[in-house]
Amino acid sequence: MRERPLTDDPTVHVYYPLVQIPGQPPWYYGAMTIVVRTRLSEPTAVLPQLRRILKSLDPEIAVEKAGTMREVLAYSLRQTRFLLTLLAIAAAAALTLAVVGVYGVVGYLVARRSSEIGVRLALGATPAKVRRTIVQETAKLLAVGLGLGLLASLAAGDALRGVLYGVAPTNPLVYLVGAGLLVFAALLATWIAAGRAIRLEPMDALRIE
Repeated sequence: MRERPLTDDPTVHVYYPLVQIPGQPPWYYGAMTIVVRTRLSEPTAVLPQLRRILKSLDPEIAVEKAGTMREVLAYSLRQTRFLLTLLAIAAAAALTLAVVGVYGVVGYLVARRSSEIGVRLALGATPAKVRRTIVQETAKLLAVGLGLGLLASLAAGDALRGVLYGVAPTNPLVYLVGAGLLVFAALLATWIAAGRAIRLEPMDALRIE
């Protein structure tokens, strides 16, 4: 069973009937945890009845820290949840900066090729073909960058394995969403910048440095 942190591996436990446990430490510490399963929609509604039963068994028994199993799990994960919340905020900020950066850099690089685009158009290339060529070249660079980034993220993902529970650091959905946003930003920037360039007159484009 899992005793305290859910991130630890389950350990083997042995349960004894209470009447067979000696009364001296370390067997008996004076406090016990009782787990009760109920079919009630509101589990805490069973507490008054439990208190009456325990009082009938021994009037000196005191019940404290009563709560649902959901509350127990939430309490045990409070530090991990806080840490992961901070990491999620930092990751969202980093992803936003990456998307904005990719959009700006790609748009700038395509705009710098305005003179080349003007030459292509002057030599008879159609605007659709020029835009398609630029998008394809950007996609190749993007594939290389995503490949390198994927390898780096897989290597760094092992550092988070100790604070994750029920989720693998190599969750495919996370990688697909992150990579999809970057691809969308890069291709959108390429499409917009290429569209601006091909709308220029060839002679005007040739004069742009």
